[in-house]
Amino acid sequence: MSNLIGDIAEQRFIYDAISKGLEPLKPCRSGLPYDLVLNGRKVQVKSSSTTHTRKLTNSWSKGYRQSDVDFFAIWIRDIEKWLFIPWGIKSVCIPSQIKGRGKYSANIDNWKLFGQ
Repeated sequence: MSNLIGDIAEQRFIYDAISKGLEPLKPCRSGLPYDLVLNGRKVQVKSSSTTHTRKLTNSWSKGYRQSDVDFFAIWIRDIEKWLFIPWGIKSVCIPSQIKGRGKYSANIDNWKLFGQ
């Protein structure tokens, strides 16, 4: 189920980016540390809900290297919004961001981070 939710989140990111006039690129091969490229920025797509703290690690529970990813795009399913987090953050408390008390609250649906 986890892979299915991740696939849906990736497709939603592509749809939302295109609807905003952006042109996301999806690599032809799997196994890369990022899912998409948007305006030259490598994006790793994650999915969460408003009640969780989301760990931003790869499948081996290690942090991503700076060369791996520029942004995490977290699809918050239950409110249908994106939270964009720059590389270097190991986890993010979703409830704090939604309530406007988090360091990255301004990054909710802020597509300007990608040149929009």
